[in-house]
Amino acid sequence: CYLIILEKTTTGSMDQGYDKNSPQSIEDFGKRLIGKTLRGVLGERVIPDSSLTAELDGRSRSAFGDLVERYYYGITPDNASGAPDFPVAGVELKTTPLKKLKNGQYSAKERLVLGLINYVTEAKVDFTSSSFFKKNQRLMLISYLHEKGVNVGDLLIKIAKLIDYDKLP
Repeated sequence: CYLIILEKTTTGSMDQGYDKNSPQSIEDFGKRLIGKTLRGVLGERVIPDSSLTAELDGRSRSAFGDLVERYYYGITPDNASGAPDFPVAGVELKTTPLKKLKNGQYSAKERLVLGLINYVTEAKVDFTSSSFFKKNQRLMLISYLHEKGVNVGDLLIKIAKLIDYDKLP
């Protein structure tokens, strides 16, 4: 079963609403997701219905991030290359679930993995020269509210923020 929608022919370009070479444009585009669901935003594209209706579990934790990369930003998920998702802009896209606490505040539902490193070789290089830093110097973080039993396409997006290590205090 498929949710039928109009597919754009380009990936990550200005006609999609953002410039994949500009960190600010990537963040601005991401902020359009706040307060919405992927099903509500993606609307007119061809996405396998099973992708939107799947529930997140231990086997499919990357489903939400894959949908954001592939269908919202129009990029192909590639975690094997060691390069950021937006190489010219130097921005790595990460998605992570939040849980709502009893006091109404939000907290990380699980740890966020920023990458796997070779601790032997990484220990021999300066931090700013490390593969970790090269991939994660700028993170576009998109957080969604995890709700048990809610389909991936219906999870509410709460945060979309560009984090630049060079600008941290």
